[in-house]
Amino acid sequence: MWLRRVALACGDGGSVGRVGGLRLRGAVARLSVTSRVGTKASSSDAEQKKAWKADAIRQQMAQHATDTSSMTVVQGKPGVCVLGRPVGPLAMNQYLVFCEDTKEAAIVDSGTDTMPDFLDIIKNEQLDVKYLLQTHAHPDHVAGLAVTKRQFPAAKVVMHEKELPVAAAAPQFGQAFGLSIEPLPEPDLLLDDNATITIGNLTFRALHTPGHCPGHLCFYEEEKGILFSGDLLFKGTVGRTDLPGSAQADMKASLQRLVEVVRSSDIDESDTHIFPGHMEPTTMRFELRVNPFLQMMKRAARKQ
Repeated sequence: MWLRRVALACGDGGSVGRVGGLRLRGAVARLSVTSRVGTKASSSDAEQKKAWKADAIRQQMAQHATDTSSMTVVQGKPGVCVLGRPVGPLAMNQYLVFCEDTKEAAIVDSGTDTMPDFLDIIKNEQLDVKYLLQTHAHPDHVAGLAVTKRQFPAAKVVMHEKELPVAAAAPQFGQAFGLSIEPLPEPDLLLDDNATITIGNLTFRALHTPGHCPGHLCFYEEEKGILFSGDLLFKGTVGRTDLPGSAQADMKASLQRLVEVVRSSDIDESDTHIFPGHMEPTTMRFELRVNPFLQMMKRAARKQ
């Protein structure tokens, strides 16, 4: 599966915290990937001494699953933690992101009822789940939304207005994928392009990025360099455009815009971490170098 090595970076001192029932010293677990995308874990002595705790976290998560290779404790930066796991028959990545300072949290794409390991971490960290963010409403991304909303009734369901017809059709559409989906809860918040939401000290900007579907959203935290790309951009490829409501021209325009938004930020491309709806996490620099679709767009732009 898509995470092989995990390094745990904690503060050099300070209070003792817990993640998933684990006792950790310093700022509550900042988890960073060392993976094939070229992201390097810090080699500081403090981090090396604590790196073994990442295995303990994976073991704790593995108590709730049989495929331990799919356990994912993914990239975090100071002040923020992101955890994810592929769920369902289409291996959709469901994420939990939270602000370490305020304990406010969001679940990104409820592809299944919230997993026991997520629930354990939410409980042990005393997280306040503020939002259920939906990049879009295809069945694999909303199969657990109704259950998750019941688990966290105060959390606001967030999507784009153009996804409402897709959401309404999700139970019927899901049958084609062998998914049994309850009628979805009404969204509490419809985000337009460039609208922002705050999760503690984190500010996520909604980017309307149609192409895979009419109301697709990406969620971008510029200061931390964190991008939830949904089914727009994957490692080495892009989302499908052969589904009802998808459009190749929109996909190209959305990809171009996404690249421009990231490049206009103060964060280096190599430090902009992309958490897609499927497959492994990646970075914007990696995609600009090797993704054939982005390369093709780059060549076309040069010819103009």
